[in-house]
Amino acid sequence: MTLESAHQTISGILGPTAEGLEVLRAVEKHRVYWRPIKPRVVLLAESHVYTTPAELDRQLQPLPELPTDLPRGFVRLVYALGYGENELLDQAIVSPRNSGTPQYWKIFQSCLTPIGQVADCSTMQASRTPDARSRLRAKLGVLRALKDRGVWLLDASVAALYLPGRPKPAAEIRSAVLQASWDQYVRAVLLEAAPAAVLCVGVGVARALQSRLQQTDIPWAAVPQPQAHLSSQGHAAIHAIYSRVCSDASTIGSVPPVV
Repeated sequence: MTLESAHQTISGILGPTAEGLEVLRAVEKHRVYWRPIKPRVVLLAESHVYTTPAELDRQLQPLPELPTDLPRGFVRLVYALGYGENELLDQAIVSPRNSGTPQYWKIFQSCLTPIGQVADCSTMQASRTPDARSRLRAKLGVLRALKDRGVWLLDASVAALYLPGRPKPAAEIRSAVLQASWDQYVRAVLLEAAPAAVLCVGVGVARALQSRLQQTDIPWAAVPQPQAHLSSQGHAAIHAIYSRVCSDASTIGSVPPVV
């Protein structure tokens, strides 16, 4: 099973809204770059955000903070450091707005924050840290720390399931895409990584892949998506789960069931 075969199947499901194969390849380049040598905990999210062929032409400026081997092409994925950072690109992206996914930086910071403490994301927020280069250094520090600790973000769908400004596909289409991605590509990636635990980011991901995850014999659990309509206490409890599981993968069994 290959990325190419997964793309072909998924394109048949999504139809004209499917991204080109070149986008999927660019996304994987970023994801592979930040893969830990030995993943301990995989955060299994839904998908990246739809990226157009024109956006693929955008590049991070060649800044001294950037590792020389870092992929600098733009995709709408948290691992791509130009996502949400127009000031760092060689040409700004105006429409759809390059807003990034700040909620995932909070998840990442929670994975690194000691249990019982509140994750501080101020250094990665434009409202708190106006200088883009300072935010870039902070984000690089977080990604390096995650890689060192064996925490890796993997998307259950290799293709985007969200187009900015448009509603998501119907639930049955999303499930079909998640299952096709798993069967033709993601399962092999996960088994090769052989983490100690998988934490699904989103109940929809867990429901679509529940039986498939159980067949891997890798302990897993799920938490609601960061956009879930929960109280501040509810979100705090979820971030505490990230902190606990990423500190000690064996605690995955104590995560309350949500599926």
